[in-house]
Amino acid sequence: MKLLFSVLTTLLCFSTFIPIAVNAQSTMFSENFEGFNTWQISGPSTPNTWIVNTCAGNGIAQPGTFAAYISSGGVIAGCGPTGTEHYGYVDAASGSQAVVLYKTVNNTCFSSLEVTADIMIDGVAAQDFLEVVYSTDNGASWIAVSAQIFGVSAWQTLNYTLPGALDNTSFWLGFRFTYDNATVTGFPAAIDNVVLEGITADVTNPTAVCPASFNIYANASCEAIVPDLPPSVTKSDNCTAVMDLIVTQSPAIGSTLTADAMATVTVTDQAGNFTTCNTNFVFLDTIQPIIVCPADQTVPANASCLYTLPDFLPSASATDNCTASGSLIYDQLPVVGTDLVLGVHTIDLSARDDAGNTGTCSFLLTVVDSTPPTVNCPVYYTVPANALCIAHVGDLTAAATVSDNCTTVSALFSFSQVPAAIQTFSDTMQATIYVTDAAGNIGSCILNLVAADTVAPVVTCLSDTTVFTTNPCNYFIPNLAAAYDATDGCTPSNDLTFSQSPLQGSASSGLTVVTTTITDAFGNSSVCYTNVHPVDVSAPAITCPANQNVNNGINCNFVLPDYTGLALVTDNCPNYTLVQSPAPATVVSSGDNTVTLTVTDAGGNETTCSFQVAVYESVMPSIVCPGNIQSCDVVVSYLQPDGTDNCLYQIVQTDNSGLTSGDTFPEGITTQSYEIVDSSGNIATCSFTVEVLEIPDPAVIEIDTIELCNQFTSPVSADPISNGTGVWSVIQGTGTFGNPSSNSTTVNGLAIGTNKLMWSVSSPSCGTKRDTLVVIVWPLPSVANVQDTLLACSVVGLFVNGNVPQFGTGTWTNNSGIIFDDENAPVTLVSNLNGGNHALIWTISSGTCPNNSDTMILVSPNMADANFPDTTLCIADFPFTLNGSTPAAEQDPIWSVMSGEAEFSNNYASQTNLLSASVGTVSILYWLNHPICGYTKDTVTLVVMDCDELITNIPTLFTPNADGKNDVFEIPNLGVNYPGCVVTIYNRWGGLIFEAEGYQLPWDGTYKGEEVPMGTYFYHIELNDEEAKEVEGSISIIR
Repeated sequence: MKLLFSVLTTLLCFSTFIPIAVNAQSTMFSENFEGFNTWQISGPSTPNTWIVNTCAGNGIAQPGTFAAYISSGGVIAGCGPTGTEHYGYVDAASGSQAVVLYKTVNNTCFSSLEVTADIMIDGVAAQDFLEVVYSTDNGASWIAVSAQIFGVSAWQTLNYTLPGALDNTSFWLGFRFTYDNATVTGFPAAIDNVVLEGITADVTNPTAVCPASFNIYANASCEAIVPDLPPSVTKSDNCTAVMDLIVTQSPAIGSTLTADAMATVTVTDQAGNFTTCNTNFVFLDTIQPIIVCPADQTVPANASCLYTLPDFLPSASATDNCTASGSLIYDQLPVVGTDLVLGVHTIDLSARDDAGNTGTCSFLLTVVDSTPPTVNCPVYYTVPANALCIAHVGDLTAAATVSDNCTTVSALFSFSQVPAAIQTFSDTMQATIYVTDAAGNIGSCILNLVAADTVAPVVTCLSDTTVFTTNPCNYFIPNLAAAYDATDGCTPSNDLTFSQSPLQGSASSGLTVVTTTITDAFGNSSVCYTNVHPVDVSAPAITCPANQNVNNGINCNFVLPDYTGLALVTDNCPNYTLVQSPAPATVVSSGDNTVTLTVTDAGGNETTCSFQVAVYESVMPSIVCPGNIQSCDVVVSYLQPDGTDNCLYQIVQTDNSGLTSGDTFPEGITTQSYEIVDSSGNIATCSFTVEVLEIPDPAVIEIDTIELCNQFTSPVSADPISNGTGVWSVIQGTGTFGNPSSNSTTVNGLAIGTNKLMWSVSSPSCGTKRDTLVVIVWPLPSVANVQDTLLACSVVGLFVNGNVPQFGTGTWTNNSGIIFDDENAPVTLVSNLNGGNHALIWTISSGTCPNNSDTMILVSPNMADANFPDTTLCIADFPFTLNGSTPAAEQDPIWSVMSGEAEFSNNYASQTNLLSASVGTVSILYWLNHPICGYTKDTVTLVVMDCDELITNIPTLFTPNADGKNDVFEIPNLGVNYPGCVVTIYNRWGGLIFEAEGYQLPWDGTYKGEEVPMGTYFYHIELNDEEAKEVEGSISIIR
């Protein structure tokens, strides 16, 4: 068999282009496989294929460690010329098979082509050999440039001239490895340091456009890493393809900057012509300072129940990546000196660096009330005794005066006292009052209680008394004191004293109130009031004077005289009263005034009469209307007419127009008339006109915005008008109107972007009304352009490139859940990659214009997954199917064995049958190998048992004689295959002499540390498997 070796890892490589002189043999490209490369593979990828990886020797006298070589898979990378090769190839399935490593050569300016390469191959002529080939039909056919190359056991540099038919044309250049099914030992093809040269007459410099500026961001050390600018440079050349242009930059990628800097990008074509462009690196610090606050604190409130906030900044510490701590600007909220109320407060501290970044921290400050309330009591406090002369202590709360720094609402205080309110006493007692504020602080005071009788006698008062007399104007007060019933809790009834006022026998007339006072021994008194009513049923008679007429001249006010002397009154008692209303000396106005006289006798009987006092004056009132009014507003308001008179007056509107100030007036002239009438009936009038002028109709454009796609003419329309003159104008952008005076017209010559148009309606007297319309003209979006296919070897992420739109906004979308770092950036990082093909769509949109899209197919290899758990199997379980994860395009599946032995039905199919495996632990590897991205793998560990042999392979004797041979009763793999088994051994009489679970330590022929005699013993084994098998037999000991 041919040697089978494997590759540990695969890395992407790159091409290096070397400037050349005009009309000399010049290098088109050179390839050392140390970085990204554009080589591809044509032909079957199994069982052998080209890979790029570490390679011993790495060509001849060239730096680096990588080369391209043939491998049939495996886990160890590398290649070498003697005995230590870690690359190899296996037989073809049948006949001959070939695989080509090729590169596309875009040759537009070179002739007389030569290819040079370092080559190593230990093959056999006509069986296993290497050729330099080319194709002009995209790999449909290959033409050999070289003879068969084989038997090169050490690196050699070989040179070949390409045919003239390839001058100034594009073609594929490749290395074809051919092998067959014959068994040959050796190592396959390896190549490195490939150089393609030709003659060119290109003297035209390439073109390059750099971005004007590029933001770079400071890290934790205040340094910014210089980014890779070339992907952002737009470049082209007359001969060299864009992908083959050499792009370098200064400062170098990955170097650091601490300030703004100018970067220079140099673009060189294959002929050595070059050009440069510049980008300004803008150094930005966006990292916030780190500030550490002091710990949470609890502080007491002051006498005003406040806490004055001090400066906590000295207690904080702050650092920043770019600004020294001493140069940071610090701030505190709330500010120092702020008075804080009780409760928990968040104190925010901040530090701002020179770049304006602010870092914050906060801590909790709890303000608490720890001051007890101040309580004041009187020295002595009188407590009233009850009817039995016993005093209850009662609620003493009212006796205390309380003040506190924080608790200001009396309802929030909590009171208690000693002794309790229900306790009684009859003389004096000391008491203490305790007051608790809202925070739980307690204050107190002491007072002396004094019991005192303050209960007045209980008296049953008499009802009112009626005195019947033939002369109600003269009668005597009766004796009422002796008729009262009174009791007292502390003073006997016979010790109570009574008094009456007026005294018995006093002369009186009319209604009289008699007051009776009952007083106990402690001076407490009760009072009763009794009304003594003399009966008088005769009402007085009164006659008023005649109506009075007063000519008051020019005076408006008149002072009423006393008319009571003109009235005639008669009654049976002389002590009546006569009252005038309005009272004498009352000032009345001109006009009719009613005067009423009322007479009331001593018995409360009354009679009234009234008459008129007519007051006249002769001064005419005056009224002044506002001037005539002209208005452009139909709602007209004006000042009310101004009236004057020496007396009272009233102004009323008399024009019957139905309109007044604040109403909506019709267009034209309306007359307003008013009249003033004073209290004597004197009248004056005035009038004025209200003229509503012609008002322009409102300027109304029904739509606010029109959006156009690459069109510069649009119809515009406003509502028709009846009053006023309309005109269109441009207030932003450009445009000309077909008929600027028509409400519906066409605007031409619009500018790209926002154009603001105005429709104005004017009248000669009432100004202009306006409305605006915005017309947005969107340019057609730029054509979207992305590469057709992109290979993603990393599942972490990679950059994708779309063209920078000149017009419109670009957006990345996908159908696979891929995440874009910035979906609107032409160059952005994508992540969350899964195996398979993914369509990435770059869409450029511009307002209402149709979007323009281009699609990139992102190819991501699948991860290897054996889809089979680690498990334990019996030999009888074979064969069974293994279903590895499906390979993606250009991925090859491989099944191999890492430890133990196993046989597969097909080592190179994702679905295969595991036909057999050796007893014990077998480790199986499943690989998915990609020619560019390398491999991923998954491991399955199997424990294989011969389940049937266990029962039949139990020994029948052992010799425990300490010679190291057959010293114990060993049952192969029993404890491994059946870890839950139980083994018991008995002597011939049925006595148990050994028992073990799992049987990790076999029986050594002893019982309780003593050797048992030679003879036959009997074992019983419970396997405790799914079938609950049990095994019995005998074992003999020979010593």
